[in-house]
Amino acid sequence: MDCPGASVLDCFAGSGVLGFEAISRAARQLTMVEVERQAQDRLQQQVDRFECDAITLMCGDIVELIPGLTNQFNLVFIDPPYAMPELRYHVINSLLEHQRLIDRAKIFFEWPVAESFDLPVPELSWLKRKKAGQVNFGIAEWHPSR
Repeated sequence: MDCPGASVLDCFAGSGVLGFEAISRAARQLTMVEVERQAQDRLQQQVDRFECDAITLMCGDIVELIPGLTNQFNLVFIDPPYAMPELRYHVINSLLEHQRLIDRAKIFFEWPVAESFDLPVPELSWLKRKKAGQVNFGIAEWHPSR
């Protein structure tokens, strides 16, 4: 996925692999959110090793944090814990409500193959959907003018 100059939001940072990959591909700015304190501590150690001012790490519930974010994003990763599938919808709805997406923003979704997932609004359209083992993933694009 193209990242040069992108403002990236990793909603469920976990190990940080998606966000760190975006930074390594020349993203301009990365905001990582993690609710679990232990995972957040490990991420902070990795961020410190990067010595990169372009990374912001936040600890908390992404849905509660979105209204206070000041950035708009070109690229968003939404891959919540599989036991909480409703979070995909809560996050995207909050991003839209608070106008945190730039026109033509790309949103990466991940969900288990045993579960169906449909885009919640017509302004989002699939660019790609694939299956890898027991995981489905897809990239959607935001077009607010539709």
